[in-house]
Amino acid sequence: MLPRIRTYILVSLSAVAGTTTGVVGLAEASRAEAEGLANAQQHLRLLAGSVGSGVGELLAEEVHANEAAAELIAGARSDDAERQRLLDIYRDNSDCDMAVITDGAFHGVMSSPQLMLGRPATGASYADRGYVGIMARTGHSAIGGVERGKRTRRLTVHIASPLPDPSGRHAAILSSLRLQPFAALARRIVGPVEGARAAVLDHNGRAIVDTAATDAVAVGDAPVGGIFAWHRLEHVVLRGVDDAGRDVLGATSAIRDARTPGWRVVVTLPEEPILAAAAHLRARALRAAGLVLLVSLLVSLPLSGWLAGPVRALADLVTAFGEGRPGAVGRLAPRRVRFREAAELERAVLDMMASIEANRHDLERRVAERTEELSEKARELEEARRRAEGLADAKSRLLATLSHELRSPMNGIIGTLDLLGEAPLSSAHAELAAVAQRSSRALLGLLDQVLDATRLETDKLDFEAVPFDLPRAVADVATLFGPAAADKGVALTSSVAATVPRWVSGDETRVRQLLHNLVHNAVKFTHVGSIQVGASAERVGSDVRVTLTVADTGVGIPADRRRVIFEEFEQADASTTRRFGGSGLGLFIARELCRRMGGDVDVVTSVGRGSTFTATLALPVAEAPAVAEAAPSAPIAVAPAAERPRVLLVEDDAINRLVSERLLARLGVDVDTVEDGASAVDRASARDYDLVLMDCQMPEMDGFEATQRIRGLDGARGRTPVVALTANGFADDRARCLAAGMDEHVSKPITIATMRRIVTRWAGPRGAES
Repeated sequence: MLPRIRTYILVSLSAVAGTTTGVVGLAEASRAEAEGLANAQQHLRLLAGSVGSGVGELLAEEVHANEAAAELIAGARSDDAERQRLLDIYRDNSDCDMAVITDGAFHGVMSSPQLMLGRPATGASYADRGYVGIMARTGHSAIGGVERGKRTRRLTVHIASPLPDPSGRHAAILSSLRLQPFAALARRIVGPVEGARAAVLDHNGRAIVDTAATDAVAVGDAPVGGIFAWHRLEHVVLRGVDDAGRDVLGATSAIRDARTPGWRVVVTLPEEPILAAAAHLRARALRAAGLVLLVSLLVSLPLSGWLAGPVRALADLVTAFGEGRPGAVGRLAPRRVRFREAAELERAVLDMMASIEANRHDLERRVAERTEELSEKARELEEARRRAEGLADAKSRLLATLSHELRSPMNGIIGTLDLLGEAPLSSAHAELAAVAQRSSRALLGLLDQVLDATRLETDKLDFEAVPFDLPRAVADVATLFGPAAADKGVALTSSVAATVPRWVSGDETRVRQLLHNLVHNAVKFTHVGSIQVGASAERVGSDVRVTLTVADTGVGIPADRRRVIFEEFEQADASTTRRFGGSGLGLFIARELCRRMGGDVDVVTSVGRGSTFTATLALPVAEAPAVAEAAPSAPIAVAPAAERPRVLLVEDDAINRLVSERLLARLGVDVDTVEDGASAVDRASARDYDLVLMDCQMPEMDGFEATQRIRGLDGARGRTPVVALTANGFADDRARCLAAGMDEHVSKPITIATMRRIVTRWAGPRGAES
């Protein structure tokens, strides 16, 4: 055993020695490499700084020369011949390809040379050049970007300097500076350093000067990636590959002249000479370490079985236990092994596994009990989820029933009041009818707000995306509230910024409702002063961020109530409802609508000084619809019986049937009435009608089945327009009506204006022309 231990020790020492040799060699190579890189880095930085400073100074000299020429030419006063002579002298004694004098509108009026490739060089407009605009704004010289001359095809940088001319005839002197002096300067600085290369890059990353190129024009179109492909390291400035495929180290420096538009300098040195010594040391260290390790491996192979025996036995024991073999612990008892430490480790592992085996059954029992508890909890949660879904469905059904049952009598009330409003009444009776009409519409508005709030809570409020005229929507809402504001002596104005596109895609009804609620709130709480409704927008990709503002000079909101006013049934203070009325739902609905459309509503307010509500929306810009919506038609006049539209009214409710029949009669329409869908099908198949007004919920046969059967009739009778007049006002109700074959869905209550629109649109040429 002793010889084996000695062999093991010797092999280990050899391996350690070989590894140490390799590590020391690699460390020496790394030190040499780091030292070389540090020296190169310092040298590169000095070169880059020198080139950057030199280019900046040269550029500053050219700017000063341009300014001096401007002052000299301005001294010639109105003598154009003398100015032309001075301009020629300036161009001949500078590095300019061309010098131009402009008038007050920045059109070229003099140039040197006067002819370029046989054509006059003047007459061009320079007003759209960015550097000319900077000079005009600041009153100081400005440097433009690098461009290729249209005639000379050389790369030049443009300089614009103001021309002090009291007469106002001339405004600036512009010069096109050649880049050859910059290349010569860079070559003088980096030329003495073997392998050094310098390039000047413009703000677009183009190499406008390259000391490795014979012609600056040849590299002007290449991006910097075409010359140097870089990746950054911590201990050098840059490391990369140049366009010749050589590994290089580099450094950058910005041009120091503040007027230079983003120029910078890149200076490179070949990497191979810098790292040659380090690479040689590294290769030698790796060869020595590899040789020692190979010898150690060959010597240690025979010893591996002897040394690994106890470990392999222990691994077999743990594997058997992990695979859950019955009696694994009992069969693999401690054995006599070569090393005491291995025997102690094996006994410890056996004790640990025996303890695990003893506790496993208890753990399995606890896991089973916990699993049963979790299963019970899961069943309870599933039952709670089903109950919640049932409650949500019941709430939705209740909402639909309330909508239908409340809108049906409201249809009778509002329709009757519309008829009374157009009837010859005494002034007292007309006033009472108007009061009742306003009250009924207020009640309908409250009903709509409650239903909208409930639909928002149950997520039953659908939004569509169709093109609509946004400025028109803003103007319509402002016009709607104009009379109410005027009655209170409050000026209501609206404005739409020029940045707001006319056509956007979204839900026009919801946008109008959002703005309607904000303006209604402003009118309600403003007694003196003004209300301003505005719209502005800013472009965000293909969308616009629309901002709707409603600013008033009303009562304002206390600071501690600003958040509360956007909650359901909340107003600014407890007395607000008694003083101003309202349900406290308008701002809640406005905020929720705005959030559902990707925006939000905020308010800036001060008590006694008014409030400014701001709503933001993200809406895609849309194309104008192919056919614009027709304007509302004029009232239908009573026509001869042979020319009157014939309408079939299908309504099971006697009051609604009477009101609708009277509204149609007032519009000069011949009306036939039936009380159920089956009778409607019989009438539509026996007589030609211009329009069918169809209720949806009726006994025996509802309006959906009746419409489908009418659509199955032969000839023109199967194409008779069918409009749903129903108390079901949800989006899915509308979709169901259209799916059944109806042409339009109109929610009750129906006013005489709504009935006039329906008859005008759908009752054919006779109704439209009467």
